[in-house]
Amino acid sequence: MSNLAVVRRTTRDIGLAFEKHALRFCNHHLHMSLRRVGGAGDGGVDLRGWWWVPGDARSGSGSSAAGEGGARRIRVIGQCKAEKKGLGPKVVRELEGVMAHLRGMCSKGKERASNPTEEDPLDTIAILLSQSGFSRNAMTHASRSSTPFLLVHLPGGQPFPLASSTSADLESESETESDPRTEEAGPERGAEDDMLVEGAWWNAALAGPQGVLGGKMELKREILVGSGRHPMTGEPEVKARVGLRYDGKRFSRLGPPLEDEMEL
Repeated sequence: MSNLAVVRRTTRDIGLAFEKHALRFCNHHLHMSLRRVGGAGDGGVDLRGWWWVPGDARSGSGSSAAGEGGARRIRVIGQCKAEKKGLGPKVVRELEGVMAHLRGMCSKGKERASNPTEEDPLDTIAILLSQSGFSRNAMTHASRSSTPFLLVHLPGGQPFPLASSTSADLESESETESDPRTEEAGPERGAEDDMLVEGAWWNAALAGPQGVLGGKMELKREILVGSGRHPMTGEPEVKARVGLRYDGKRFSRLGPPLEDEMEL
């Protein structure tokens, strides 16, 4: 009879699992249309894509044309961080640098020349998703930034542990990274309604009256059925997720349907 032992996941496994978890959250809960782009030469970007919002949810300075159904699309740049401790302001500043570089490329006409349908660089937002949350200094820095920011504390998305049949197998497997094509991460597809969120915050540059969204959209914390007390400690246990509201009504998908390859 073989002895089963747990194989420790690599840092790459942990990061990949959280990226997939974050991708599902953005696409299913925030109704974005993002893809994973992380890897060598990613420029610090893990997720990239578009977010279709109502055409009148905008500041007066935007110049993007309305798309299907009177909606307009906003370009989204995302970073995912599966760290053990809450993120500090350094990570926020790094993402500001990525956004500044992107704006610089747009102002020089490099991206517009290669893709003339790109939206105005002012309509690009940054989303930072952390498995462990954010320090107070990080949130303060993001709130004062001129870069349109959305910060999300998204627990979960840990990879399932692997089992090894022998101690020899454990030694050999722990030194080998698993194949990302067979990686299982976080909740199964179809379980998006149970994806928990500890908190989400956006700054005035994104959601204020003069921001990208023109002050017409709100983040709402929704308490889920099943909240109660912890079975072991008896302490109150609240399960919550984030919902979006537009003019007081629940916001739903405006852009094209999600494609299966976005979830890979």
